[in-house]
This record gives sequence, structure tokens and C-alpha cells, in this order.
Amino acid sequence: MAGKGFEKQVLEDGITIYRTHSTDREVVDAWYDDVGTVFSQSFEQGRPVRLVYDVRNIGLVTPHAIQRAEELEKLAVTDDWRVATLVGTAFLANMVNCVISVSLLPEMRSKSRVFSDEAEALAWLRS
Repeated sequence: MAGKGFEKQVLEDGITIYRTHSTDREVVDAWYDDVGTVFSQSFEQGRPVRLVYDVRNIGLVTPHAIQRAEELEKLAVTDDWRVATLVGTAFLANMVNCVISVSLLPEMRSKSRVFSDEAEALAWLRS
């Protein structure tokens, strides 16, 4: 996906990593379409979904990016999914995880976590 503002890497164990470099509208829309395709194919094939959203190299998150991310929640997806988001610092990861722990439904808390260390994120997805 070079040239689209993000890179997509699929690991041998099926984990898909999105490394985002921009929050331009076109990039966000291309990312949304690609993630939607991954969710849809996994749902149709009954496969688990394991994703990493690496946003360590972007500046501010735009309202459009937030809106598109929220729209992902409306897509049909297999029950067996997890998303790890990579951010720049452990402090930020801890803050976001704290918000997640009090704001999401209990069953959602086990499906989405924020990390500052990629190895920890991958280990969590593989557990």
C-alpha cells in the first residue's frame, strides 16, 4: 500500500499490521476500505481477525479519522477479533487503556488494547 499514506503487512500467522503515516482524508478512506475488506472476508470465511493499527508516525488525529474508525464498529465481523493500537509513548497507551476500561462494554475491553511496544502488542494478539 505504498503511496497511499499507509503500509499493510500480513504476518505468517495472519496478523495484519497497518502502519499509518498520514490522516489525510484520502488516506483514511483507503485505510477504512482496506480494513473493512479484511473484516468482511474474515466474517465470510469464519476466520479470526487480528489487527495492529500503528499510528506512532502521525500527528493529530482528525475528526474524519475518528468518524471512520467509529464506522468500523458497524461492520459485520466474526466474534473472534482483536485490535491492538500502537501509540508513541507508554504514558499515552496507559491513559487510553484507562479510558477504554471505563467506557467500553466489558466484552469489548478484551478485544481492543493500546500499546507503545510492538512486541507486546503482537504477543497479546497471539495469546
